[in-house]
Amino acid sequence: MWINRARQFPSVAVLAMVAALIMTGCARPAAAVQPSVPTAEPTRGPGAQPTSSGERISGTVQTVDSGKITLTDGKTLTLAPDTQIIRIQLATSADLQPGGYVAITASRQPDNTLLASAVNIFAESQRGLGAGQRPMTGGNLMTNATIVKVDGDTFTATFPGGDDTVKLAPDVKVMKFVPAGPQDIVSGTMLSALVTNGVVKSLSLQ
Repeated sequence: MWINRARQFPSVAVLAMVAALIMTGCARPAAAVQPSVPTAEPTRGPGAQPTSSGERISGTVQTVDSGKITLTDGKTLTLAPDTQIIRIQLATSADLQPGGYVAITASRQPDNTLLASAVNIFAESQRGLGAGQRPMTGGNLMTNATIVKVDGDTFTATFPGGDDTVKLAPDVKVMKFVPAGPQDIVSGTMLSALVTNGVVKSLSLQ
């Protein structure tokens, strides 16, 4: 049976992870043997963390004025016309449907299937971001793939160079990313941004 109840998750850590996922998609697709990039180690609280593509900044919005975002810790972010903005929403396993493009965090099982602890459903505009499979810190695999078939608590997914059978863990966390815009950035909103040369390249909201 599908697991139909939403579960809580660490807000800042998830936002940082999603920002890393988006940023990875802006680069070349990863091959199966490449190191984990879509899920860089999450931040442990509001603040800045350097990345190979810029600076990752997480925090809570205090004010927004003419494309300038001021966080409660005093940091200021500048939006660009092409800044990619998405919102994270809790989802359920019922939202996992054939044709959906997803990011799967899972461990390889003795029978060669994957046991998923988290599945993130990309927005349609993000289809193809970071496509492929790569190892993560801690022994898990990150697989960005397209769902082909769903059968109960198991689905098959395909990605460049391969495919896998994925079984959902009993405590699996499912989230979906939906398109958002500057109008959705309001006081009190928690965000994680990837900033290059002082300008926000991608931003996720909760």
